Amino acid sequence: MKLHCRFDEYEFVTIQGETYGAGVQKRDYNMKDHDLAVFNVIFGKADGTTTRLNPGAMKILMNHYDIPTVPIVCESLELPNTCDEILALAGGKSAIDGGMREGLVFRSLDGVRSFKAVDNEYLAKYHG
Repeated sequence: MKLHCRFDEYEFVTIQGETYGAGVQKRDYNMKDHDLAVFNVIFGKADGTTTRLNPGAMKILMNHYDIPTVPIVCESLELPNTCDEILALAGGKSAIDGGMREGLVFRSLDGVRSFKAVDNEYLAKYHG
């Protein structure tokens, strides 16, 4: 997949991410330092309109600049019908260190709509 984008038509770019590691919340990912993982890239025009990259395009662009992104667990998924089914998917092993996963962010293919499901076991262990 190639990313085709004319940067000169945009007024600004917003890169959203989160830091993780030692001393960040209660889960240190077995790290002594911090790292950054980008989860969103938004381009804006002078007229106020914005374009949000979908997760695949975001990963390609950030890889080009050697900027780490959050792990993309699955690129195509039919969203389950119930909250219990969604929460069942949220648990599991972290792609970062193999430990407990905090949860999953579900994002539409166009990158516009998203929500986060936090694993109940993670909540009990780190925020209980």
